[in-house]
Amino acid sequence: MGFFKDLFGRSDALPAPPRPDPTTLNVWWLAGKGCFIEVVGESFRRDAIKRVAGEHGTESALQHAQAFLYPEPTNPYDANAVMVFIGGEHVGYLNRHDAPHYQPLLLELERSGYMGCCSAAIRGGSTESGYEADYGIVLYLAPGSECMVTAQPSGSFLPPEARCTVTSEQYHQEAIVRLCATGSFFYATLGSAERNPHATNETGPVVSVHAENGDVLGYLTPAMSRRHLEFVEAAQPHCEGYIHAGNKGGRDILEVELFLPLGRTVDEARSREEHEE
Repeated sequence: MGFFKDLFGRSDALPAPPRPDPTTLNVWWLAGKGCFIEVVGESFRRDAIKRVAGEHGTESALQHAQAFLYPEPTNPYDANAVMVFIGGEHVGYLNRHDAPHYQPLLLELERSGYMGCCSAAIRGGSTESGYEADYGIVLYLAPGSECMVTAQPSGSFLPPEARCTVTSEQYHQEAIVRLCATGSFFYATLGSAERNPHATNETGPVVSVHAENGDVLGYLTPAMSRRHLEFVEAAQPHCEGYIHAGNKGGRDILEVELFLPLGRTVDEARSREEHEE
């Protein structure tokens, strides 16, 4: 316990770390691909996390945020250390197992004048019978060897929590081939359509999936569309997308899959708005 207290809890052990300023940073986004890792050392930074978690009463927090990853090779306890900042607050570290897989990439970005960031979720902090539970933070971050770096589009961005299938890609192969020429990873823009024109047995509005240039790539299923349509119509958000080889009806095609939140995006958006008020 003494070692972990030295590494994560003592305010006198190290000078206060520099606080990244998102308004002045050149930021590059680290892909999530539906993977996540847990931040460590949060219990020593409860006050800082509470400030960025927003007001959540006695209930557990559920706050999605942008996390900045700051390599700290001069840390006397771990030369591979990577600090995690949210909202300008130092909220923890990558653990000793994960940090070595990310620090070289983050140092390379830093030498080029950039900082890496990723989606994060803050949970916990509920109060019951006078006892306050700890907070936990997870980062949506692909393994270091698959952690593609790219510029994030402006506007609303959905946390990449779970893999989501796109339908009707076989009718949009030309657009997908053009997109694939720039790589298998892309940022999809979500829109709305009155119906999927290729699904004659389905009726009602659906979420349409677009490339940055506006090309339609496919549609979400009716069930997934119902989950996200209200927020999509209001915000036209972006999300992570990937292209891979597949087969439909005996025909080799390029398929598209997205990574979207597990819950209804409209509920999460309202939760964030309530926390910010």
